[in-house]
Amino acid sequence: MPDTLTSIRARRLEANSKLLDLAGEDDLTEEQETEFSALTASVSKLTRRESAMVAAGADKPPEVVAEGKAAEGGEAAAFAKLVAGASIGDVLDCALFGKRAVGATAELQQELALGENAVPLALFAASSVTSGGDAETQEETIPQVFPSAISRGMGIDRRSVDVGVSNVPVVTQPEDGPTGVTAIGTPVDHTTVTIAGVQLVPTRLQVSATIGRDELSTFRGLEDQVEGVLRQALMSALDYQALYSAGDNGLLNHGVAPADTAVVMTFASLMQAVTDVVDGRYAAGLGDLNTLLGPATYRLGARAYRGASDAETVIEKLMRTTGGVMTSGLVAAPDADNQQAVTARGGATANGYAQRLWGGIEVIRDPYTKAADGQLVATLVLMQASKLVRAGIYKRHSFHLS
Repeated sequence: MPDTLTSIRARRLEANSKLLDLAGEDDLTEEQETEFSALTASVSKLTRRESAMVAAGADKPPEVVAEGKAAEGGEAAAFAKLVAGASIGDVLDCALFGKRAVGATAELQQELALGENAVPLALFAASSVTSGGDAETQEETIPQVFPSAISRGMGIDRRSVDVGVSNVPVVTQPEDGPTGVTAIGTPVDHTTVTIAGVQLVPTRLQVSATIGRDELSTFRGLEDQVEGVLRQALMSALDYQALYSAGDNGLLNHGVAPADTAVVMTFASLMQAVTDVVDGRYAAGLGDLNTLLGPATYRLGARAYRGASDAETVIEKLMRTTGGVMTSGLVAAPDADNQQAVTARGGATANGYAQRLWGGIEVIRDPYTKAADGQLVATLVLMQASKLVRAGIYKRHSFHLS
């Protein structure tokens, strides 16, 4: 029986769930590392298949698909076919061995006006959309490129955009709404809502990998593993930008730093720190809160009970009563036994932090720097912008651990 969009999506979600479970582990065993790589490759393949089917209209009734194709001239389906036929491995082959891309890979690069050594972001994206090349682009995007646990849970809106400056519209509302009841015939003051455009200008993000020359002979055929490593490296780099972007523009370095304390974190203190974030504006209840803890804080919380007879730790209670708790090795290690954390109001739909990615990932081959060691350096260059667009969504914490 052929795969349907529903079955492919279900398999992708199942693999994603397992991947997130493993990502939460501090130290993976060799067996878990192998499983992690296999799951990453599986998610990538299923995502591309799902993208192609969605673009071709597999999630719409036949009459809607026919109408759309007639209106668009089949452009979306043709683009999806290029994405499905293109290969990250082909691009890396060209970069590392001095070849020229051919077939669907070359056609996709031409369609997106990319160089021969550029990996199209569409090969990673959950869905693909093409748009015009205006000087300023406002949200004609490819959503959820390089999704991660942090981007999903902390309200990070990560998208791919066309050439130009990305303009993110931000609606600002008054802190307090109307109060009291006004008698009939009495004038009522109007409420002002402001819409401001936040411009995101691309900057360079680089990730370098060193490859032994003796390993190049076995490179071909390793596309899945290479794609997995590439995806993980860029996800990690983008997540780090979201947490510690320069100019006090990250989730863990914006605004005024929380005061450190000499009192060791307990069940009660962690619960209070998180529940106090409910503000009735961005978070109407505990279910609207998602918290990111450093690994050391998470481990302490995972063994902190309210009392000796309780069977539930504070982490388990927060997982049960709030939108979620996660950890990441990107959070800085404790400083003087204090570790930073952040809670997002509004959770995954808050969109308080914007990340935009431009074009493709350029692969630069450097055979000289490590030549004496018999190694080749491959540098991946991605143009991106990270911007905190609604600081009121986030609340920073500091927890004393010992």
